Amino acid sequence: MTADSRLPAPTTGVSGLLLGAGRGAVLGLAWGLAARIWMRAITDVPEFSWTGTLMILGFAAWLGLGSGLLAAARRGGRKPWWALLGAPGLLLFASPGMVMLPAFLFGGLAFSTHARPWRLIGWLAVATPTTLLVALSRNEPVTDDVLLFAIGGSVMLSVGLALLGAPLWTGRRRAES
Repeated sequence: MTADSRLPAPTTGVSGLLLGAGRGAVLGLAWGLAARIWMRAITDVPEFSWTGTLMILGFAAWLGLGSGLLAAARRGGRKPWWALLGAPGLLLFASPGMVMLPAFLFGGLAFSTHARPWRLIGWLAVATPTTLLVALSRNEPVTDDVLLFAIGGSVMLSVGLALLGAPLWTGRRRAES
C-alpha cells in the first residue's frame, strides 16, 4: 500500500473546481483593476494604453483563476498540479511588475499555519515591494499626499498578492484519523 492510497478520494468535483476558479478570477481581476488605478494615480505622466491595461487585467484575472483553482483543488484533496493552469498569469510580473513577485510567491507564508520563522519570511516578502518603491522614489519630488497614497496602495496590493499566493503554501486535505 502506497502513501497516496491512504489519502481520501478527492471530494471536489468539476463544479467545485470551476467555482473556485471563477472566484479566483474575479478576485484577480479586482486586484488588477486596483493596481491599474493605483499606477494611474501615482504617476506624473498618466499616459496608459488600453492594450497595457487589458493585459494587466487579463494576466491578473488569469493568476487569480489559477490561485482559486489551486485553493479549491487542495481543499478537495486533489493534487497540486492544478497550479500549473495559472502559470501564464505569472507574466503579470514581467518588467516593472517584477518588484511585486516576492509578495505573490512568498507572501502567502504570512497567512500560513507554518512555524513563526516562515510567517516572518512571508511578512518580509509582503514588505519588499513597498520598501523598493520607497527606495526607488527617494530622489523624486513628490508631495506627502502622493507618497502616502503610493505607500498605502503598495501595501494594499502586496497584501492582496500574498492572499492570492497563499494557496501555494497550503497542503492538501488529509484523511482524518
